[in-house]
Amino acid sequence: MVQKGWRLRPYPVMSFIGFLLVWQAAVSIRLVNPFFLPSPLTVGKTLIETVGSGELLFHGGVTLGRIFHGFFWGGLAGLCLGIPAGWSKRIYEAINPFIAATYPLPKVALLP
Repeated sequence: MVQKGWRLRPYPVMSFIGFLLVWQAAVSIRLVNPFFLPSPLTVGKTLIETVGSGELLFHGGVTLGRIFHGFFWGGLAGLCLGIPAGWSKRIYEAINPFIAATYPLPKVALLP
């Protein structure tokens, strides 16, 4: 009988550990500049320090605040333009060229 439920699969775990070892070795032998890609040990040490000092929680809160702030104002602008455009064909025709002009823009370019 096959047991159902969660069980540890060793290959994903081994491949992740292998990736971390190769990454650490590449930084240790200076194959990769640690300024551009710090070692996993440095990343872990910094993570522990920033969590312990509360700095990560503070900056994470600031980032989430900016995300929610932008989402709120973007949603409000969308509603203020979308509802009238849905009610009136003239307003839709006036707004549509500006909306259509944003389609070819990469969405990543609009994020900042």
